[in-house]
Amino acid sequence: MISGTATPGAKVQIGNQEVDANTTTGAWSMTVTGLAGGVNTLTAIQKVNDTEIDRKNINVTINSAAIIGQDGTSVTLERGEDTSVEALFKTNGSVSRPRGSVEFTAPAGTTFAPRQPTVDGAYKKPGEGWTSAAMTLTNGVRSEAGTKYTYDFAPTSSTWNLPDASLMRWNIDVSASADAPAGSDEMRTVLIGNAVEGAFNATSETATTLETAQRALTAEVESIDNEGRSAVVTGTATPGADISIGDESTKADATGAWSITVGDLEVGDNDLVVIQKVNGREVDRKTVTATVEGRTELAPITLSGPALVTPGRSNTFTGTAEPGASYRVLNVSGTQIVPGTFQVGADGRWTFNRVVSNGAPNFRFVIEQTKNGQTVKSELFTINATALAPVTVTGPTAVRPGVSNTFTGTAEPGATFRVLNVSGTQIVPGSFEVGADGRWTFNRVVSNGAPNFRFVIEQTKNGQTVRSDLFTINATELTPVTVTTPDRVIPGRSNTFTGTGEPGATYRVLNVSGTQIVPGTFEIDAQGKWTFNRVVSNGAPNFRFVIEQTKNGQIEKSKLFTIDAADFAPVTVDNRSVTPGMSNHFTGTGEPGATYRVLNVSGTQIVPGSFQVGNDGKWAFDRVVSRGATEFRFALEVTKNGRTEVSELFTLAADTQ
Repeated sequence: MISGTATPGAKVQIGNQEVDANTTTGAWSMTVTGLAGGVNTLTAIQKVNDTEIDRKNINVTINSAAIIGQDGTSVTLERGEDTSVEALFKTNGSVSRPRGSVEFTAPAGTTFAPRQPTVDGAYKKPGEGWTSAAMTLTNGVRSEAGTKYTYDFAPTSSTWNLPDASLMRWNIDVSASADAPAGSDEMRTVLIGNAVEGAFNATSETATTLETAQRALTAEVESIDNEGRSAVVTGTATPGADISIGDESTKADATGAWSITVGDLEVGDNDLVVIQKVNGREVDRKTVTATVEGRTELAPITLSGPALVTPGRSNTFTGTAEPGASYRVLNVSGTQIVPGTFQVGADGRWTFNRVVSNGAPNFRFVIEQTKNGQTVKSELFTINATALAPVTVTGPTAVRPGVSNTFTGTAEPGATFRVLNVSGTQIVPGSFEVGADGRWTFNRVVSNGAPNFRFVIEQTKNGQTVRSDLFTINATELTPVTVTTPDRVIPGRSNTFTGTGEPGATYRVLNVSGTQIVPGTFEIDAQGKWTFNRVVSNGAPNFRFVIEQTKNGQIEKSKLFTIDAADFAPVTVDNRSVTPGMSNHFTGTGEPGATYRVLNVSGTQIVPGSFQVGNDGKWAFDRVVSRGATEFRFALEVTKNGRTEVSELFTLAADTQ
């Protein structure tokens, strides 16, 4: 910010920026932007009536980095204790009487020790030792979570100064809880403020390390798979520790949790030894017992596949049951529906083949297995028939009324299909076939003027007949109407209007009520352009109209377009003062060709007659200013094309010289 005084009302310029001095006191101020770092020499120029009176040079120094951050001495934090951590900064040039704030941010998983309202600091000049004087941070505020501490920084000595490359440091206490997560992070310290030499915004980072806390090993048998003769053993340990049971091993996660599945167990009690190792050294072990019960029942019968059956052909069915058992395939009534008796493999798997009836919605069966005199039936399995591929429509995205349109999509490969309306009536003669690639197509004329085309695809295969959803494809919308010109209308004369719309459409010009206001029906050309001429009423503030376009039976009205009348040129006054007791000649600019009258503040005409602004936009009149008057006030009433506007009230001070 640059400020000063000049001749009242004068213009003060610095570079390409300019302000007016106060007309009474001559005071001025200006914010100069775009300055470079270092010394900037600025020239302030005073001008009166566009004539330079004098100029002054001003030196402005920009220093955005008076203090810079440094890496503090790294430190290892102790759990359950407070550890002093250093924040370190360095001067970048001479620094005098700095003032600002310091914000400490604790490393992840730690907090700052409470009750630290002040923090003592120290500085070190080049070639000297550390000095603890006038560096105390004050007014400390600890955040609610304890992760931030903010202080004021203002040296207590009015002569405080550090030369270039001096060091500054503060130490603050950081607390780490006993269960804080291990790892490495940084304490971040931000120092922001200003010194005599310039501003500073510096960040210091100090590396911290929190080592892993060792935890006692816990272990328990969570679950036992008697059939698989395995057990899941879980527990907690030191995060990241190696946990092993025999040949099986894992690592404890970040929370210390771990889980191991142990296989090949014997029927009965199995003692399992769990060992914890930290950094390759055994620190703990526990013994748990997993008891496996002998199997007395046949293994349950499960179904593996298929997920769906295909009617009209042989399907393969698979699953699991008791290894070595014999089995038969029955229906819901217990009648055997697959000839013969089969055997479950040693791996517990069974399989059989069966033709599913054409058109069947599903296939239902029961497996009856027998071993060691035990015979067990499975639940009733129901496998649904393969659903026909769903019908989709890929095109068109919109239909054109009055012409034949081609419709495409996908469905069940090899299925036959018909095209129906919403009531189920066939609307395209014949039956068609979906291609081997699952694609279908048909042609249909869409009625002239129709807003959309709606249809259903009915497809049939292997005795299954399925109808699709009702598809609705809207008619292609006409291209929206836009107005290109004019930006403004001129009242009292014919104006030409242009714009764009649907190529080949006919159009009419309507008013807001829908009444045609331009005789005749016109056509938009192949490039989508339209035009019409219309006289705008004298004195009208604007011209409003709607374009109604028609094509292929579709009729659409545009939004209401409003084009404002052209504004008058503003009235300006050349005079800056008046001379009382004599006739004064007044000049200025306004709307070319307009008539004007001279009025007082009450609207009363104070100069007889009506005058005309010249084609060059200039006006003039003469008026005697009363002797002793301190000012002269007037307004111009301007009229053109039926419009009348009154200018602002002009006030010219009396010339007392």
